[in-house]
Amino acid sequence: MSHPVKLHVHVTPRSGRDVVMGRVSAAAGQPELVRLRVRAVPDRGKANEAVCALIARQLGVAKSAVGVEGGFTARRKVVGIAADEQLVRQWMGELPLMGE
Repeated sequence: MSHPVKLHVHVTPRSGRDVVMGRVSAAAGQPELVRLRVRAVPDRGKANEAVCALIARQLGVAKSAVGVEGGFTARRKVVGIAADEQLVRQWMGELPLMGE
């Protein structure tokens, strides 16, 4: 499935809970990041699955509408979302702004 909306995330695995921490404003030439924490371990895609499930739950879309498209084994990932771009932008705008 094609995921037209791209979201850049920074993931901390093995956390105490699955939570969206907030967003980090974009540095010059860099995309804005959303910081996430997931309980899953980074083993055999478990953390990636947890990231997709958390984002889907936050946006109110199906898990199948969210997929990791880059950074499969890295903390910084590109997540594709098959949803209205305005929905994603609105959600990001409601997240607290964090320092890097």
